[in-house]
Amino acid sequence: MRFGSISETECINLLTYIIKQGGRRFHSSFEYDTFDQFTSALQAACRRTGVDPSQLHHVVKVATPHFGESTFSGSKLNELLDKYLNELQCNTLETVQWMARIDLKKEDERLSCLQEQHSEIETVVSALKSKGAINRFGCFPYTPTFRDQVITYDWCDVILDYYNPMENTDFPFKSLRETQSFIAIRPFFPVLQNDPAKYSIHDLLHFALDPEPCESVIVSVSSKENANHIFTIFGNHRC
Repeated sequence: MRFGSISETECINLLTYIIKQGGRRFHSSFEYDTFDQFTSALQAACRRTGVDPSQLHHVVKVATPHFGESTFSGSKLNELLDKYLNELQCNTLETVQWMARIDLKKEDERLSCLQEQHSEIETVVSALKSKGAINRFGCFPYTPTFRDQVITYDWCDVILDYYNPMENTDFPFKSLRETQSFIAIRPFFPVLQNDPAKYSIHDLLHFALDPEPCESVIVSVSSKENANHIFTIFGNHRC
């Protein structure tokens, strides 16, 4: 989760409210400058509500190769995921949002990395699942070309990507295998920024969840009012 400029107490109160309303799934990243605030507040919210942190479901971001790197590193992936497991106080991460960055302007290099190391990635992912560190391994592809390649590999369980009336409206949902699913990111922006009168939050959430493979939507929540709006529309369904 990302927070705006709100205090630690406000973070705890917000997460306590979300958990009490049935929210159990959280998206986070070390790259967010509010990650430490999030983990601290989440632990406090769990103590308040009596919910064991291990009962929460986490979707986490990892990048290997990162910007400026050229190859996938299994040891780095393991190191990053161990850190998440420790910081989030959980035994298993529900979903990994993996990214191959390198240089987003050099698509050939990104594709070469994927094609040349897909067997190594499969081995590492299989080991992570076998020891119970993760349930699913997904990918944020950045580009349609990379997406179309990564969905051909059995180790890719989920595609996480932007999906709204202005982005990825031609997403090839029918190309996903029966065992693959989709998680929509950024359902509101840039739509509400560019054409706020045309769509409501209700419309955009239903748009994102309409495709059958879409299991959930990642949204940013920075206040009880935001959270309550989401819960009013969907209850605790897919939360």
